[in-house]
Amino acid sequence: MSISDRTKKRAPLLQNLSHYLIGFSILAKGIDKLEHYHHQVAEVIIIFLAGIFIIGGTAFHARFARRIKNFTATFYAAEGLALFIIGWILWEEGSSRLSYFYFFIGLVFLVIGITFFVTKEKKKEEIQSRVQLWVGITFLAAGIISFILNQINDKNAWVNVISLVFVGAGLMMIIRSKRKT
Repeated sequence: MSISDRTKKRAPLLQNLSHYLIGFSILAKGIDKLEHYHHQVAEVIIIFLAGIFIIGGTAFHARFARRIKNFTATFYAAEGLALFIIGWILWEEGSSRLSYFYFFIGLVFLVIGITFFVTKEKKKEEIQSRVQLWVGITFLAAGIISFILNQINDKNAWVNVISLVFVGAGLMMIIRSKRKT
């Protein structure tokens, strides 16, 4: 197997790393919530379903995209909605900083999904690269700022993990957008 063949096989995994990171961070929060499962059954189930949806949608993206028109736009919008719901659950329990993360990222993904829905087919590649670059920069900035603010104030371990996930996701999106241009 040549190097280019191996690179082509690994490309989908690397391209979707940001989605995997977000999905696994949601599952990590779900695991954390299992401690209080008997008080928050619906919330724990929603968190796990959202994490599984994001990871599953990423893993089987190519299959779904062949069968469902505008699957990428639908996936981004649905992922944004799932993240927004997670933010709402966290906000209700008083975890304001972490919920703001999810509200922010959910909004970003909703905007990406809507952008893909309304963009003409000819312009999608160009716009996708630009949107991905700006979303990557936004993720990177949000991750760095939240990490610094958390170190100054609470030093919450979960905020550190989510901040680092945002930094990683942002860097992957920036790198990916540069490869497309």
